[in-house]
Amino acid sequence: MKIINVKLDEVKIGKRYRTTNKDVIERLKSSIKEIGLLQPIVISKDKDLVAGFHRLQALKELGYEEVPAVVCKEDTEFFCEMEENFVRSELTTLERAELLKTIQDYIYDHGKSREEFFEYAREKFGLSQTQIYNYLLVAKIDPVEKDKLRNKDLSLKQLVRIAKKVKNNKKSDIDDKVKLLQEMLGFKSRKALMEYLVQQALKDLGIE
Repeated sequence: MKIINVKLDEVKIGKRYRTTNKDVIERLKSSIKEIGLLQPIVISKDKDLVAGFHRLQALKELGYEEVPAVVCKEDTEFFCEMEENFVRSELTTLERAELLKTIQDYIYDHGKSREEFFEYAREKFGLSQTQIYNYLLVAKIDPVEKDKLRNKDLSLKQLVRIAKKVKNNKKSDIDDKVKLLQEMLGFKSRKALMEYLVQQALKDLGIE
C-alpha cells in the first residue's frame, strides 16, 4: 500500500457514490480549513474511488486540485473499503452489523476459517469476541424487522435485545406449527414426528 498525490478530476467515481450527505461535507470542509485533510482517500491502481467520497467532494468545493490517496492492491480493495466504512462516524450500529456480516461472508467465500475472521475483526476494529457475536446476531434480524429499525439511533445492546426477542418469537411460532402438525398426524412425540418426516423426505428423494 502506498500514498500518492492524484488530481481530483482523475479519480473515477462509481454510481454507488452518487448520494451525498451535505452535513458531512460541511463538517469536513470546516475541518480541512482548520487543520487540513487528516485521512487520505482510498483508490485502486486504476484510480477508481474505493473510499473517501465525502472527503473528495469537500476538497472539490474548497477548490483543491489534488488529494493524497492510498493506492490499494487489487486483492485488498475490498478490505480497504470495508475497513474505511466500518469506522465512519455516520454509520448506525445496524449498518455496522451488516457490514461486519458482509466481511464475514467474503472471508468465508474465499476459503478462510472462522478463527481467521474473528482474528481479523479483533485486530482491525478492536472488537471483543462478544461484540463480534452480537454484531452478527443483529445482522441476522429478519429484513422486515430491520427496515423498521433502520432510522432509529439504537445501541448494540438495544439491538441485541431486539434480535433475541425476534429469534425467540420465531422459535415459538415454529414450535406451535410443529405441535399442530404432530396433533394432525397423530404422533405422540416430536421425535416420532421428526423420524416420520425424515423418512418421507428420503422416500421423495428416492432414497430407501
